[in-house]
Amino acid sequence: MILGLSDTEKKFKSAMDTAGADMTVVNSWLKLYVKTKKNSSGVAKRYYGVKTGLSSLLSDLKELEQQVIGYCELTGTDRKHFGELIKACKAKSGMFDDEFLISKVDTDFHTTLDSVVKQGERYLSSFDNGIILQSEIENLIHLTNEGLERKKPDLFALSYFYLGHSNKELAELNFTQKTKRVHEIYYEEFWKDILKQLEACVKQAEAINDKYEGTTDRRTARILSELNPLLVGVTKQWEPEQTAEYILRDMCRIFRD
Repeated sequence: MILGLSDTEKKFKSAMDTAGADMTVVNSWLKLYVKTKKNSSGVAKRYYGVKTGLSSLLSDLKELEQQVIGYCELTGTDRKHFGELIKACKAKSGMFDDEFLISKVDTDFHTTLDSVVKQGERYLSSFDNGIILQSEIENLIHLTNEGLERKKPDLFALSYFYLGHSNKELAELNFTQKTKRVHEIYYEEFWKDILKQLEACVKQAEAINDKYEGTTDRRTARILSELNPLLVGVTKQWEPEQTAEYILRDMCRIFRD
């Protein structure tokens, strides 16, 4: 018995068994699948949390940029709001630590953020460093946009990666290479073998369905009912390989994706 399976996943297991899968492979994969699914909630929460923080920082920076244009002395509510924005930027320092958005070793981003805070505090007290401050704000807007525009890795694949691997393995790689490496490990260790099993089982399920379609005896009806999770491509006229890919991707999908 494999703990942590939903009813849908239990039906998948039963369908694979009925279709003649190597259940040693299936059960081993399902155990990894449950661990990955459990890990995915934390991975997704962290990723989207950092991304939300970056979006908030970008909004603050754009407001700061507008306030510093012209290098005017700020008074009243403008001065108060400027100070609040600088405090908000300072509070966000240290929040951006995700290898696929802003790495903690991304010195350009982190030092520029520190500089915006320091120069902003100085500007608020003397208004004599506007050119430097505006330049640093513009640089940080660019770096923040870069982080937000980076292609998101498959977060389920990343969740699997973190079960047995760490960011140390990615340290020397650029962002594109990091994502590629995570996806390669996911395919080789987690995806490839179960997809092969699934393709064979979909073919078998469709052959049985073709043979007994319209049969009304209870035993056959039960078998076809058990195979139903593997028959999602029949009405769509998909090839078995396409159906297998669809089933696996649907199982290994984080809802927010």
